[in-house]
Amino acid sequence: MIRKGLIRTLQIALIPVACGSLGLILLALSFLLPTGSIRGHVEASVDQLYDEGVYHSVTPKLAGAQLDNYTEALYLNQALVGGSDAPILDCVLEGYQFEPPAADGYRDPIVKLKSAVEDPASASLIPENKRFFNGYTVVMKILLELTHYSGIRQINLYLGLFLFLILLRGMMKRGLQRYILPVVVSLLLIHPVTMALNMASFGFFVCMMVPCILMLWLKRETLEKRGWLLFGITGAATYYFNMNYIQLLCFGVPVLFYFLLTGVPEKPLKLLARLAELFIAWMAGLVGMMVFKWAAYAVLKDPGVFREMLDQFFFRTGLSEGSRTDAVLHNIQIAFENNWWNLLELLFIAGTVIRRIRGKEKCAISLSEVLLLLVMILLPLGRYFILSNHVLVHGWTTYRLLMIPVLAFNLWITGVESR
Repeated sequence: MIRKGLIRTLQIALIPVACGSLGLILLALSFLLPTGSIRGHVEASVDQLYDEGVYHSVTPKLAGAQLDNYTEALYLNQALVGGSDAPILDCVLEGYQFEPPAADGYRDPIVKLKSAVEDPASASLIPENKRFFNGYTVVMKILLELTHYSGIRQINLYLGLFLFLILLRGMMKRGLQRYILPVVVSLLLIHPVTMALNMASFGFFVCMMVPCILMLWLKRETLEKRGWLLFGITGAATYYFNMNYIQLLCFGVPVLFYFLLTGVPEKPLKLLARLAELFIAWMAGLVGMMVFKWAAYAVLKDPGVFREMLDQFFFRTGLSEGSRTDAVLHNIQIAFENNWWNLLELLFIAGTVIRRIRGKEKCAISLSEVLLLLVMILLPLGRYFILSNHVLVHGWTTYRLLMIPVLAFNLWITGVESR
């Protein structure tokens, strides 16, 4: 038993090492791409972001439908940097962007990007995102070789729809038709169209959907035996392609699909053990990728990077923006400010209850199912409580983590069977 545990620990530890090494190679290759077409497409994109503003709302008066053009401008700016602008190693580790000459007053990233493309000769390189892996740069560079930002949004919309249809096809293939409606209703909470219009949020959508789709096409035996590997790689990919916003969405939603396919263990302790195994694997992938990137930076650039990252963590967990209770309530308020979605959820609940009563379905709910629901509720609330400063500032996107307990509840009342 001890030997088996040590082997599994080693296997999980190797996930971020393998994924991190591959990630560095992909980043290095992406900076070898010529930047001529990329610059042309970025120039054609700047006015769109400039007209929309830093935080444009797709649906007025709904914070949850807000576009994060602040981060999009950073993405576009970093994509402009090529191997001819700085050594490849520095490009990979630093997350460079072009910075125009300093001016009086605050200038947002969109204004900086506009200035940088209009007067590139006066712009200088500065490190912007050394604490992230910046794997999104690989994707942005490839897409900007093909089209401008408006075209990227269209690609994301079609890709998001394609992934959703594949998910539905997989659910029907596995005989899970009755769970399609609760999945759809839950998904609408996070404004999926808005997510597709932002690269900063669409990366999380992809990292959430892909493992769910893969699980639907895997045999149950394979899933039970190799689930830890899938969750470990998902955690690594989540950190590689994204910044720090709604990573837990890429664990909570896939883990609910996992239990939908394998069944909720009848014994609560067995459920907790399986949850712990999958969460540890996912966190090992996620945090392991952080440590891998910072370790590479410490060895090759600056050993003080870990001190900087620790200071950043303490700031994000601080209370300078408000109390921990404020952090929780703020995100809940944003999540349920959409009265149309609230009505849809209430109609779904009422319809489900009526259907089960008319069909004389037994309401046999196990202790394990209740425990699973409670854990899914605690996941986002714990995130809000611990990282209070972060979620108070970024509540317009971190509210999306509440899809986890909403989906758990909707599947719960639909009737998840214990096996």
